[in-house]
Amino acid sequence: MNNTHNHPISPNDVLSAADQCLKGFRNKPEDLVLNRQGRLSPKQHTILKDQQGNKTLELIAVPIVGSAMALAGLFTMISQGISVLFVILLILGVVVIGVGVVLITRVMRRFQAEIDAGHVTHVEGIARLHTDTKNEMTSHIVRIADKRFEVTPDQFLGFRNGEAYAGYYTPDTLTLVSAEPVPLPPPLAGLRQHKNIGSSNI
Repeated sequence: MNNTHNHPISPNDVLSAADQCLKGFRNKPEDLVLNRQGRLSPKQHTILKDQQGNKTLELIAVPIVGSAMALAGLFTMISQGISVLFVILLILGVVVIGVGVVLITRVMRRFQAEIDAGHVTHVEGIARLHTDTKNEMTSHIVRIADKRFEVTPDQFLGFRNGEAYAGYYTPDTLTLVSAEPVPLPPPLAGLRQHKNIGSSNI
């Protein structure tokens, strides 16, 4: 299921919108100052390190499953003497374990390199908000210009659909670390008077 969310900002509501972004990302003004300079703040650095650990734990499950498959094949061979089935399961297990190790290594190196570099870049444009629900799992998506970010529910609530934002993110992994409202370019500001741009579907 795909749902679009519309939270328009009134002309006098820019300050509260900025505070809403800070709250959603649990940032402070000093974090945003560093992001504007193209750098991660110390707090954001710590948060990304924690995220790296979580992703690694998720990927560890892959080789664990592979090992379980290999053990299941061994058990089958011992209990039933079906050597062909054992070989098939063992091969599948080894392949899954190998894929898991490669994925873990790549993800760890990718995240670590980006965290160590501490660089952020930014994009400006109209924010489009929507949620995707698949298999009872909901993803919160924010699109700013041509960039797509998957964010937490709290970060999602920091945005208002159809308004202009600057989003600050890690350039390789596209992790959004902060955002702030910015003025709409004059052509788009005029367009908003004639069209509810927050009601379009993604």
